[in-house]
Amino acid sequence: IELNGVSVEKNITAFRWGRAWQVDATTVEAAAGLRDPSPDMPLIERLVADLTGYQSAAYAARFSAVIERVDAAGVPEFTEAVARNLHKLMAYKDEYEVARLLLDGAPKKATFLLHPPALRSLGMKNKIGLRTTAAPTFRLLRSMKRLRGTALDPFGYAEVRKLERAMVPEYIDAIDALLAALTSANTAEAVAIASLPDKVRGYEHLKLERAEAYRVELAARLADFIAA
Repeated sequence: IELNGVSVEKNITAFRWGRAWQVDATTVEAAAGLRDPSPDMPLIERLVADLTGYQSAAYAARFSAVIERVDAAGVPEFTEAVARNLHKLMAYKDEYEVARLLLDGAPKKATFLLHPPALRSLGMKNKIGLRTTAAPTFRLLRSMKRLRGTALDPFGYAEVRKLERAMVPEYIDAIDALLAALTSANTAEAVAIASLPDKVRGYEHLKLERAEAYRVELAARLADFIAA
């Protein structure tokens, strides 16, 4: 962060809050004025509910169908790994989702610093600051989520959005291949392979680069898993 030289103090503060959240999420979320994320709700139910809000009940049902197949194998750690990582891939942070998250979890007085890909592609190098008075714009974006992934999606033609959509069926196919070859002896490797999407972090060019590496590793380890 210091070598990057951009908003060093703020970024280090954010980093430290992130570390604190990892240790004690309830206290940090209370300090931030966020709503109760229903921590008592079972993981799968929480992820299904989130995907329903993200897109629709039908979209969440696609997730549930995969988890039911995985859960039938009777390996809880594998089920959890698939659930967390499939959710991560299906709930990618596009413009509609950013709007939803800001509306659902933002304090009453806040300034949102955003760097939309569409504006970045036009040469805008700096983030724009939007106050909570921009809520009508966010509500409009959130309501447009039904366009996600369709021919009418104005953001869906970006390279990173095409990649995000493609990685979902790729991952599901990989999980089905793991299930077909799953044994008591290779459970740990199956969990490790199912967790590979967690390596795909960052936005735009960083995500594209890491996704390429992820795909290479996924293909190689899946081939070895099946051949073993």
